[in-house]
Amino acid sequence: MVGAALVRGGRVLAARRSRPAALARGWEFPGGKVEPGEADVDALARECHEELGVTVSVGVRLGQAVDGPIRLTLYGATLRTGRPQPLQDHDELRWLTADTLTDVGWLPIDRTLLPAVTDHLLRHSGTVRFRARLERHGKTATGIVVPDELVRRLQRGERPRVAVTIRGYTFRTTIAPMGGQLVIGVSAGNRAAAAVAAGDVLDVDVEPAATGSLPRV
Repeated sequence: MVGAALVRGGRVLAARRSRPAALARGWEFPGGKVEPGEADVDALARECHEELGVTVSVGVRLGQAVDGPIRLTLYGATLRTGRPQPLQDHDELRWLTADTLTDVGWLPIDRTLLPAVTDHLLRHSGTVRFRARLERHGKTATGIVVPDELVRRLQRGERPRVAVTIRGYTFRTTIAPMGGQLVIGVSAGNRAAAAVAAGDVLDVDVEPAATGSLPRV
């Protein structure tokens, strides 16, 4: 079996099974069986066309999972033409970000591959993920200390503008010097919106800020 982590705009496509009954309402990555004599890449392109009505470019292998007699090999993929539709074996599609991957009920074999898909999404979205503590600075200010190399990866300049996501909440701010360290400031409003407090250890996603309607610090 082959599956496609079909990525568009920093999101991956998930498909909900409509049949057979044992798999119905379970979510999976689009794909299917490799026919005798067929290469994985050709099989995946064929399955995406049959199931979704699209043509795709198949990329790197992301991982492999086994569930009993089933072996699933997952590949990264991108859209070439068409708009995905649930044409065969599925009744709903969703585009999910790295932060919302667990919002749907994945079939067990596909769920095993979610860490690899998360890494793939972050690498291809320009996002950098790290773990850090939300530190208190002074009486009321809080911030997240980031390493110098992170700033160099994101953008040149002394105060790079970034979009920061913690616990599913995203806001725009700058990375700025504070007490001899480079810090992402987290205001009281953003702490409340993300339901975090000083001392919490957080997974932090940072990417270059784009224009848009994200809240500012």
